[in-house]
Amino acid sequence: MPRRILSLTLFFLAVAVLSTAQTVYMQDTPADTGVEPNPDTGPMWVSQDIWVRNSPDPGYQPYPFTESSPPWTLPAHQNPVYRDPLKSTPNYVYVEVRNHSQSASTGTERLRLYWAKASTGLSWPTQWVDYEPGGPRTLLYGAEITKPRKNGATASAAEQSAYANAIVAIGTNPAYVFPMGMDFWHTQQTVHGEMGSYSNIHETLAFLPWHREYVNRYELLLQQYDPTVKLLYWDWTTNPTSSLSFMGSLTGSVGTPFEPALSPPAVTRGVSGSPPAEPDSSVLARSPYGPFTSFCGNFGCFLPPSTAPFMSALEDYSHNLSHPYIGGTSGAMRSPATAAQDPFFFMLHGNVDRLWAQWQRNPSDLPRLDPMQTYGASLGSDTNLSVTMSPWDGSPGPPHRLQYLPDRALGDHYFRRHLRCRKTSHRSLGGLAADLRYRAAHHPGPAARPGSRNPDSVVSAESRQLCQLRLR
Repeated sequence: MPRRILSLTLFFLAVAVLSTAQTVYMQDTPADTGVEPNPDTGPMWVSQDIWVRNSPDPGYQPYPFTESSPPWTLPAHQNPVYRDPLKSTPNYVYVEVRNHSQSASTGTERLRLYWAKASTGLSWPTQWVDYEPGGPRTLLYGAEITKPRKNGATASAAEQSAYANAIVAIGTNPAYVFPMGMDFWHTQQTVHGEMGSYSNIHETLAFLPWHREYVNRYELLLQQYDPTVKLLYWDWTTNPTSSLSFMGSLTGSVGTPFEPALSPPAVTRGVSGSPPAEPDSSVLARSPYGPFTSFCGNFGCFLPPSTAPFMSALEDYSHNLSHPYIGGTSGAMRSPATAAQDPFFFMLHGNVDRLWAQWQRNPSDLPRLDPMQTYGASLGSDTNLSVTMSPWDGSPGPPHRLQYLPDRALGDHYFRRHLRCRKTSHRSLGGLAADLRYRAAHHPGPAARPGSRNPDSVVSAESRQLCQLRLR
């Protein structure tokens, strides 16, 4: 019998799973043979096909195998307890999927995984699907772990409203602040703005994994207000002017619902004409992941060939052109230093992450799901893929990163240093340096005269000295 293990990261105990195909199933109980409905009425919490761990299985492989010869020793089940999503220490759930037919599955079957708070009176689907016994915006007692993110244009009016309301709440409600007093929304702006373009999160192979971590954390912050909310994405092959009006105006001042609630800073946009991004089919057809190759130069960005590396083409063309398409000539979305000030930033990057996830799930190329194979030869040759992620690793980052970034686990002293540095400079010189570096990379001007000083390095040095003097 062919078997396959699927790995999923979660923050709660998984106790139920559904599959859309009867020949592909998991055992609810040891006596389950795949017959629907399962005649065995025994307790589902003894299933050997779902197990949860405090730490990931280092030997996990995504490839199918026969029951008699698993490719590695399956990990032991552990008994994890609830972990605060904001503490960056998730639990992990693994699901073993079986195929009892004589033909292979298509690889496009849909796995749905649910959890519910332990109880002797669980009822499907009431206690398993967005179950909030205390009423809206309270603790979840049951939900789908694999709940998909949706296209904002096709989400229901209620989903659109809930999403916008959650954004406003984490930027205005005093209940949603980090220990140093900065609210969730503006902290997210600071993280991306201070990283800017003067680190390894843009124009390197770390672009996709770093921004996946970033939008995942943003989604968790939204869920602190409304646990049923999922990140919505913008299909960047469509003009969002009418279909995404719940996100405010797409021309001029963003207006309601985000202003004046989230101001300052004020946000403007300048959508005009047809979107510049490639169709999904062209993006997903490319391989391998790297190495990174730029497709932008003195005269703008040019369409990558079909043989271009997946990640390079995704970031340097569709992503890089979509930012100014939303921001216009002067909007926040034009620059990495200010892009995250616009709530639309996260819908754009939700789409980036969606495309990467689809690329990874290609059933004809399973190594893309293998942690040791997904980046191809670049994993061993590009150091950007092997270093830990700043600022969440607690490190100050590379020497050229000018200011420390806020992270809840680092403590108040860490935040005070960061804030004093910003107050001293009156304007974030780190943000200014990021803006200059971005301009140099994406809007290059004439070559500097021999012996002239790079304005970016001058700002970087001044900013670094200013912060060091203040922090002594």
